[in-house]
Amino acid sequence: MRSAILLLLLPLLVALSSALTPASFFSSSDQARLQAAFASALSSSSSDLSSLHGAANGLRLLGKAPSDAADACKRLQGAIKDGADLRELFLAADAGQALGCKLKANAEVTQVKIVGILLLDFM
Repeated sequence: MRSAILLLLLPLLVALSSALTPASFFSSSDQARLQAAFASALSSSSSDLSSLHGAANGLRLLGKAPSDAADACKRLQGAIKDGADLRELFLAADAGQALGCKLKANAEVTQVKIVGILLLDFM
């Protein structure tokens, strides 16, 4: 019985140990092009949270550090404001985590998060 379980788990362990990353299937020129696109999105003056989120996580997945993370962190902090909905809070928090930002929320934002968590628990 143990040997049967081991035979079933062995391929799974091999697959997990050799998991693919973007660096394993993109050529170096593809990686450079993606890095430039993500860096451009981070350095743009736009405060579009979806773009910042995608760019921050794209660079993280490529294993590249952003050159201007401090500016992007300031824009993310500005997005966490009174009246921010849960989607905006998620995008800002996740992008901030990918960039290594220390974001701070005020009392109203904290209440929105608590209400959102409570609503998700009831669904």
